[in-house]
Amino acid sequence: MGVKYKDVEVRAVERNYSNPQFYYDLATGASQPYRVEFAAGDPGTPGGFTTSANKQFGIYIQDDWEVNEHLTVNYGVRWDYETTPNYEDFVTPAALAQSIRDYPNFQNADWDPEDYISNGNNRDAFKGAWQPRLGFSYDIDADQRHVVFGGAGRAYDRNLFDYLQLETNRTSFGRYNFYFVDADGVCRRPGGDCEVWDPAYLQPGALDELAATVDLPREWWLNNNDLKVPYSDQFSLGMRNAFDLGEQTWYSEVTLSYIRSHDGITARLGNRRPDGTFLPAGHTWGTPWGFDPPFGRVILLDNMYETKTKSVLVKFDKPFSAASRWGATVAYTYTRGRQNTNADGWVDMFEYPTASYYGWLPSRGVPEHRLVTTGIWDAGWGVTLSGKLVLESTKYRNATNCLPGWDDCLIDPYKPDGSLGYKRFDLAASKEWDTGSDIRLRIRADLLNVFDWTNWDGYDDWYGGPGEPNANFGTHQDGIVGGTRTFKLSFGIDW
Repeated sequence: MGVKYKDVEVRAVERNYSNPQFYYDLATGASQPYRVEFAAGDPGTPGGFTTSANKQFGIYIQDDWEVNEHLTVNYGVRWDYETTPNYEDFVTPAALAQSIRDYPNFQNADWDPEDYISNGNNRDAFKGAWQPRLGFSYDIDADQRHVVFGGAGRAYDRNLFDYLQLETNRTSFGRYNFYFVDADGVCRRPGGDCEVWDPAYLQPGALDELAATVDLPREWWLNNNDLKVPYSDQFSLGMRNAFDLGEQTWYSEVTLSYIRSHDGITARLGNRRPDGTFLPAGHTWGTPWGFDPPFGRVILLDNMYETKTKSVLVKFDKPFSAASRWGATVAYTYTRGRQNTNADGWVDMFEYPTASYYGWLPSRGVPEHRLVTTGIWDAGWGVTLSGKLVLESTKYRNATNCLPGWDDCLIDPYKPDGSLGYKRFDLAASKEWDTGSDIRLRIRADLLNVFDWTNWDGYDDWYGGPGEPNANFGTHQDGIVGGTRTFKLSFGIDW
């Protein structure tokens, strides 16, 4: 059993658009911009600099019980607790809180403003992070050559500060999208809310003064007052074997696993139409971007992200030994991953009001089939040669399909053409010199992506609109992953 305590200070800085971005239309001349995007800190606030003195506490108890020479049982429980003052003590600015409560589009919305307005006392650290686990291994012949194993357990993550701090930093460091009256007297902003252009706005600090004197709409991020901590339940069952082939001993493993993850953080749009709905009446698509409240766009952070993953691992391993002078591994994994949002590395969920609209989509970035093989050989004279081959099947992509109609688009998964989505073969040679002392010299040469295989990273994910199918749908763009053929030479000293 054990106890762990940590006092961690975390910081975040928001400076996106601190350098203004001016937009010009050459059709009306380059004498003045028609729009500017910029950000400025609010007087009397941290101004986009956030610090949180977090405290982390954990306690666990576990036991490995050798029931007999065949069976070993592992069991235990862990509890974790973390305070995040930046989240728990946050107070929603009074003017913003009142504006959210009074905005008519939110009166009949499917979210309650009171769930996101904080008074500094209505948020608590999550206390339910209990994590039981149970496992076993059964040695059939009690000689460690054929072992059946399995287990089940729950593991809690933590809400990343990178997400939690958005509320504080976006509240104290506003991002603005401001329009000016064109040189020809036209205001391009919907609603006709434009300022008269002044060349002084090109000077440092002038736009900050504008933001402090004019009630400009901006983007507000609001955390749910009852955020939970994400967790995963994992179940596994497998078997390991050792068998002799000639004078060599090989090891094999087959493992089935299932992981179900809950309560991941998502960011969704709080905007609603005048009747409180998200989608147009009678339709299945139509994010209400154009229905920003007068005080600015609202983004809500909630626990809605879920995944589920089934996988099969088959592995063969011949360890390197001085007697045989070589070693090799072959590992194949089949994975079927699903997620309930269209997120790809970030937490955005802007196509629908809640995650329930997505259904279960193929997990982005997870190949169904993956094969990894490695080999190592002692070539003599202190030289070691090694190689690695990685092959992956083409990954699913979640594309937007508006062929049924602009108000009836859908997220439509597909796989780009090609059975292989990623392939790479690397070679290496290394040599180590014994200097007769505790100091060892080594040199290593790597040839990465030996065959200069191209692994495309981006594709055209637009099916097209009504009556206008996209002829380039599914074609690759120019981005790649895995790099091109590369030679690397490195030197080292060990002591």
